[in-house]
Amino acid sequence: MIKLIASDIDGTLVADGTADINPEIYEVISKLHDRGIAIAVATGRHWKSIDNLFTPVADKIFYIADNGAYMGTKDRSLFLNGIPKEEAVRFIKDVHKDEMLLPVIATKSSYFIDRKNEKFMKWIREGYQGQVDYLEDFSMLEEDILKIAVYCENIYNKVDDLIKDHNDVLDLRYSGTMWLDCVRKDVSKGSAIRTLQESLCIKPEETLVFGDQCNDIDMLRSAYYSFAVSNAVDDLKAVARFETKANVEDGVLDIMKMLL
Repeated sequence: MIKLIASDIDGTLVADGTADINPEIYEVISKLHDRGIAIAVATGRHWKSIDNLFTPVADKIFYIADNGAYMGTKDRSLFLNGIPKEEAVRFIKDVHKDEMLLPVIATKSSYFIDRKNEKFMKWIREGYQGQVDYLEDFSMLEEDILKIAVYCENIYNKVDDLIKDHNDVLDLRYSGTMWLDCVRKDVSKGSAIRTLQESLCIKPEETLVFGDQCNDIDMLRSAYYSFAVSNAVDDLKAVARFETKANVEDGVLDIMKMLL
């Protein structure tokens, strides 16, 4: 019997960087919730993006944001897992060495960038339904840094040195073709799912998860019913036990409806 369902957003429920979600999923989430099934949205996005995208069912889901660095529910933060400040500073310094790379800092309150780019900020606010602010100097931040996302069009092979130099102390994973996500070494969507499982006394055999990218791999390993959408990267498909239709074909929604 399924007791916990978790799904990624970008590339799994919607096209990357958009808010084009099928509204039918709200009704399905409500019905599953009423049947006693816990629902979690597990994403690299900020928790405010989850709040905005899932407003109709925000009180019925768990928020797993910033690749597991943030866990909460509507109006309540449960766990915050920040990057050690020294490691964050060193990583950001190395990102700044390449002008093609744009670091995006996630704290509990917002995303921050230190390079004025109105087009980029509009995309984050409208496409990702997130909050982003300009901050000239990241050292002015007093909040814990939960995640550092590195943005670049066609990022593959452009951050090899970053990964090599920091992978021993930070968790670095691609999230699509535009992002490299950096969180604390022991943080992932999978670790967040395992925390939920322990808190709710739910076994991996009672857990169903969906993903498409490398930052979803640990989450798929936390569940027996692990699904890759058909548009997922090969590395994730190699871990998934099952496959469903693509994000743009509502593959996740189809599987969830089977449980009703």
